[in-house]
Order: sequence, then structure tokens, then C-alpha cells
Amino acid sequence: MENLIKRLKKKGALQSSLIEEALRFVDRKDFVLPEWRDYSYEDAALPILEDQTISQPYTVVFMLESLSLESGMTVIDIGAGSGWQTALLSFLVGKEGRVYAYEISPLLLELAKNNVAKYPQLFDRVEWMPMSGKNPPGVSFHRLIAAASVQEDPPSFWREDLLSQGRIIYPSKNSIILEKKNGSMSKDIFPGFVFVPFK
Repeated sequence: MENLIKRLKKKGALQSSLIEEALRFVDRKDFVLPEWRDYSYEDAALPILEDQTISQPYTVVFMLESLSLESGMTVIDIGAGSGWQTALLSFLVGKEGRVYAYEISPLLLELAKNNVAKYPQLFDRVEWMPMSGKNPPGVSFHRLIAAASVQEDPPSFWREDLLSQGRIIYPSKNSIILEKKNGSMSKDIFPGFVFVPFK
């Protein structure tokens, strides 16, 4: 893990001491399939189940840094996968925060739950949403992060239920899109990323 953290810092992705603390606390090895555990600390996406992947650490850290998360926030996590990003988010929002983790695949949802359950204090901060990220959670939120590529415009609730000064980040057409809400929505585009499609 130390070498991975050094690489992420050298690349300029990892800047926050709190995100560094989260990476040390939430061991990526706990979220990787047994046959891939020797590669847990490589800066690469790895296969999980159902043709999905656990995202490249660089990409996850880049997106987390862009969200500017704070303790006590409510965060929507679209595409829990193996649960690594969900656990990191749970650490970053603290005891008073809440993470709504969406996963449409029952198999992946069970995998994510089992993996995050290795960290009971983090598991207790998560609401599990066995559905598509097109369905609103029924609460307003401070941040939203999606782990799958949006081919068209995101679902309307992503912006409508976002609180003032909120942020959403998601992949689209080989770029990462960061939107900020301050009255109207502003948008920043960061090209050069590849993700599985959004469902």
C-alpha cells in the first residue's frame, strides 16, 4: 500500500491527508477477488464479477479529491461493485455521515455488503440500495459519485435532489464530469478515463 500511495502522490492524484488515511484504513485487498489479491496495490482496474471491475486507484482518488467531502455529508454512491469505494466514502463522511450505495446486480450487492462488513463501523453508515442509479433515494444529498459511464444526460434527480453547494461526479464518453451546484450547475470536464457503461 505504501508504494501505491507514493505513486498516487507522484502522479498528483492524492493530495488530501484524509483520503490518504482512508486508503490506509480501508485495505483494497479486502475488496479484490482471491485470485487477484497479489495485484491489490497495483494502480490498475481488476476484474470482480459479472464483467465488472474494481476501479483503478488513480481514478477513485481523483474522483474523491474532486468531491471535497466533509464529515457529516450524505453521499450517493452509484455502482457499489465490490464495495471499496463505498467503504472509502463511509470513512470520509465520518460517524454523522451517510452513504447510499446503489448496486443493480444482486450478486455484486452481496459481494459489496460482505466486503464492507469487514469494517463494522463503516458498514453501519451505509444504506444499501438494490436498484439502478436511475431511482431517487428519497433524500437530498451533498455529493453523488458514479462508477459507470453515463452515455446520455444523467437522471434528473442527480441534480434536482442535490443540495446547494453540492457536487456530482460521473464518467461520460471517456471523460470524468464534475458538476457543482451554486444556484445553477457548472461543469468541468476531465478527459482520458475509461469506465463500464451505466445501467
